[in-house]
Amino acid sequence: MFTELSKEADFEYIMIDGSIVRVHQHGAAEKVQQGEQAQGKSVGGLSTKIQAAVDALGNPIKFILTRGQDVEVKQAKALIEDFDMDYLLADKDYDSGNIIQFVEDNGGVAVIPLKKQN
Repeated sequence: MFTELSKEADFEYIMIDGSIVRVHQHGAAEKVQQGEQAQGKSVGGLSTKIQAAVDALGNPIKFILTRGQDVEVKQAKALIEDFDMDYLLADKDYDSGNIIQFVEDNGGVAVIPLKKQN
């Protein structure tokens, strides 16, 4: 379904973000399989993080499931590498020189606020 939606996508902007979803106690995998099932421990308990990319119209074009404690920026390149975009919109969690450079090297502009400086 996502492949079909992405064929007609508006790639002027791509927006990326992640959201944590708590795993129900009856849906929890055995401890040795939690990593394979994108389940991990976070402050709220066992959880999964949905990391998604949407086009300029808000249509989903790609998503990745990771463990709840995984850092969002590590999946950013995997979310956007298949698309030619004019702009990447993301929150400050994606303020990374590697991501910004990747977008610029591919002819786009990264619109990402700076992380708070100490």
